Amino acid sequence: RIKCAIESEKVTRHHKEVSFIPVEAIEFVLKTSGVSLNDVDLLVTNWDPRPHRHLFYLPNIATFVRNGVAPWTHLGVLISLSGALSKSVFELNLRMPRVPPVNYVRHHLAHVGASYTLSPFDSAAVAIFDGAGEPDSTSLYLCEGRRVRKLWSCGLPFNSLGTVFAMGTQHLGFRMLGDEYKVMA
Repeated sequence: RIKCAIESEKVTRHHKEVSFIPVEAIEFVLKTSGVSLNDVDLLVTNWDPRPHRHLFYLPNIATFVRNGVAPWTHLGVLISLSGALSKSVFELNLRMPRVPPVNYVRHHLAHVGASYTLSPFDSAAVAIFDGAGEPDSTSLYLCEGRRVRKLWSCGLPFNSLGTVFAMGTQHLGFRMLGDEYKVMA
């Protein structure tokens, strides 16, 4: 049962806040729910930062370059992210000697979880269109009860509406794979 949920930007008052570990939001949720971090069994992230989960990017570097997209910025972000969500980083940022185990959820499954599991439907077809949600840029799922089955996915680098939107963002002078929210209506 969900007791409290809040976007980090609502607590920090920074529009479209993006932080690896939203400390202020976590503290708000714990305080509002009347629990401490010691009462929490599991921390869950919406991205799997472990390096072995991102090897699929390597064959795409040549395609990035051929299409006029310098991959170095994205590779730098991936390298920095690979350690950003470790248990020890959670302990350091939350100023706690012990935090619960961290469960890394694949990005598109996190989208499914945020949409289907909170919806009033017992079954649904779910479509995810994303710029780069780990290996997938577009994916389709069939959800029935607590079962989630991936029906189809389209991988990187340039095969989805999400990627087209990301490239349009770059064309408008914004940062691809990071500033898309700035050009959304």
